[in-house]
Amino acid sequence: MLILMRKKIKREVIRTDEVTGVLFRSIKEMSCPGVLLLGGSDGGYLEPAAALLASYGYTVLTLAYFGTEGVPKDLESIPLEYFEKATHWLKNHPAVNEQVSPSSYVTSGMKNDMFAPISSWTHQGKALDYMKFSY
Repeated sequence: MLILMRKKIKREVIRTDEVTGVLFRSIKEMSCPGVLLLGGSDGGYLEPAAALLASYGYTVLTLAYFGTEGVPKDLESIPLEYFEKATHWLKNHPAVNEQVSPSSYVTSGMKNDMFAPISSWTHQGKALDYMKFSY
């Protein structure tokens, strides 16, 4: 299936001062709805899911925010401004014709691949409150 998708979509590694991700889009020069795709507690990218969405006519940026080169090692105190910059970058890409929607809740952070009682996110330099789990 990935071989068929590769014929229809283009994969571009994105590494700027503000965004670290992989963009998947149609090989045709056209504007499509944009999707900002975020991984969960594993970190890194969601390339297979991004490729699949792109094969259905979306322009998809799978954004790394921890756990890979160019971003923090742990899910701890990630600035929300990073996602604002990535959303702005994606909205302004010539292959995107619509806006992107954010997520709706905040969980605790992770250190060394384990949930920890720390904030995952910051906004304007301040840690955000998060849902507390019973361990």
